[in-house]
Amino acid sequence: MNKPSRMLGIIAILSLLISGVSSFLFILSIDTAQAQEHGLLWKYETGSYCVNSVSISQGGEYIAAERDGVYLFNKEGKLLWKYKIGDEVTSVSISQDGSYIASGSYDNYVYFFEEGKLLWKYRTCSYIESVSITPDGSYIAAGSGDKHVYLLNKEGKLLWKYETDFWFKPISITSDGKYIAAGGYSPGNVYLFSKEEKLLWKYETGDWIESVSISQDGEYIAAGSEDKHVYLLNKEGKLLWKYETDDEVESVSISQDGEYIAAGSDDNYVYLFNKEGKLLWMYETGDEVESVSISQDGSYIAAGSLQGYVYLFGLSWIISPLIEDAKKAISENERYNVKKAEELL
Repeated sequence: MNKPSRMLGIIAILSLLISGVSSFLFILSIDTAQAQEHGLLWKYETGSYCVNSVSISQGGEYIAAERDGVYLFNKEGKLLWKYKIGDEVTSVSISQDGSYIASGSYDNYVYFFEEGKLLWKYRTCSYIESVSITPDGSYIAAGSGDKHVYLLNKEGKLLWKYETDFWFKPISITSDGKYIAAGGYSPGNVYLFSKEEKLLWKYETGDWIESVSISQDGEYIAAGSEDKHVYLLNKEGKLLWKYETDDEVESVSISQDGEYIAAGSDDNYVYLFNKEGKLLWMYETGDEVESVSISQDGSYIAAGSLQGYVYLFGLSWIISPLIEDAKKAISENERYNVKKAEELL
């Protein structure tokens, strides 16, 4: 892929279907240099090597991160608390209001925190590769080196575990706990499970899957692969699009409504796409991007890097103009149902 120059305009496309009559297409040109100048809100040096996992709350108010422990930051970049675990932390996932955090570690445990206090921990037979919590904290999914996918409830009770003949790394759960997306190391497949412990489908990519993320309703699944691609699949396992970066894609994160997908790559870039696969924004960190997490509406992206930095990007200046200009254009045309359009926006 040829990287666009810093001054190259990136085309962001917002397509809205109004009242079943017609569709409105709005195009905005964004200066990448301006994005690099104004996108970064703060970065925090953990003092440890490689932040493998970050997770952002619904409105971007709280950011959880891991390395030598579990960290919680507020939107302003202030460290609120840190919990040291006896071994390396591999994954974190935060509830929508920031009250609950699940984490996994190489010590074989899934940990569950409320307001910085450890409520329980659950031991598996091997290290924990990935965890994912529902927005209300009711369910926690975990992928383990023992080749099992686990589903736990808020009290730490095992609801079920699914055995496979391969290793899982990434895992992601829908808001109601009904669907769980997972990625395999060998082979490099994306999997979708139901809450009833049933494998619904699998999709093969060109290499190991480093990350998966599922939308709130399970309609969209994003995946990042060592084959350098970002993938977007639908609920039936059909490929909608894929985008090639210049190196392995270490992390992906999809907004709850599936409208926006963030990705982090070893090519040092954080990416933002819309669900049609259009590149809206990209930021060069100067360091391999190991983890990303996007807020519910796509306005904030948290990222973690190989050199131990946590980043927070504010992208409302990209998203808000798209929405406001679309509303204005729609309101000027009597053919469109403005009230319905605002509901969709």
